[in-house]
Amino acid sequence: MISATSMFQKGWGLRGLAYAFTGSVVNLAGFLWLASIMLEKPHFYTNSNLAK
Repeated sequence: MISATSMFQKGWGLRGLAYAFTGSVVNLAGFLWLASIMLEKPHFYTNSNLAK
């Protein structure tokens, strides 16, 4: 049986990676969104690649 401590550590490790990954994606999406506004090309914001 896996100890609660190891489960807790693994859980936070995966959660930390998820937060880091999500944060980088949000920052990238925000940058592209701002760039699209400045370039007046909203199709960058609605690109299907960002919706995945």
